[in-house]
Amino acid sequence: MKRVVMKWAAAAALGVPCLFSATAAHALSMTLPTTAMDANAIMTLSQDAVDAMSATGISMSALGNAYAVSGSTLPSFDLPITEVSVNLSLIPYALTPTAGESSGSALQISRGSNNLVLANFQIDYSTEQVLADVIVSGVTTTGMAIYSFDQATTLDMSLQGLTLNMSQVLNHLYLTTAAQNTFASALNLSKTLKGVLSVIDFGTISIDINAALRKPVSASAFTAAMIPVPEPGPAPMMALGLVAMVWVARRKLSA
Repeated sequence: MKRVVMKWAAAAALGVPCLFSATAAHALSMTLPTTAMDANAIMTLSQDAVDAMSATGISMSALGNAYAVSGSTLPSFDLPITEVSVNLSLIPYALTPTAGESSGSALQISRGSNNLVLANFQIDYSTEQVLADVIVSGVTTTGMAIYSFDQATTLDMSLQGLTLNMSQVLNHLYLTTAAQNTFASALNLSKTLKGVLSVIDFGTISIDINAALRKPVSASAFTAAMIPVPEPGPAPMMALGLVAMVWVARRKLSA
């Protein structure tokens, strides 16, 4: 399985430990932590996705390492890349990305009181799918295929000294059948609404890794325990207030 996510600076250039292993004759496999690199995968929702989500009452918000990108015309979320792997073939010379992760990043998808969380993203180039852990009602399904994708631009990757740069745009993000079923169940969608989501192109993922530094992000996986508990709305708070008033009144009458 080939899984890739983004564009990075070789960690060896900064004295960060790298793991090396021989994968075939004249080939070297390197796993590079990118928590301190300017390595990002930015998911931008399409206008069709925004319209469909609005019509069905669905919203999306960032959790963990992920954050909403300000100033963008359409909703965008940065999913910082935390680790990448690459194969370096010496004879003949070839540089091939093999795996990558945005561990710790999560997106919460909500519809009323129903919600699910997509976390710890991966990109699988061999199947052209975006994978993620799916958390529903505290239960986690690891490595589910969420979106299929096409490669909108040619993979741009270069090695200059010990610095590796990579960039690419992925487009045509469509929910997989497994994701459609999970979304429909978790968000309580009718068959009609599920059908709407199945034909929506959700947008693009822009992959970009370069030699610049950033404040290190955590490479720890996002878990169900990290999902914030929503605060009570005004109606439940008012009900609690009325209960308290009744209790106080009864105590005064019985005194």
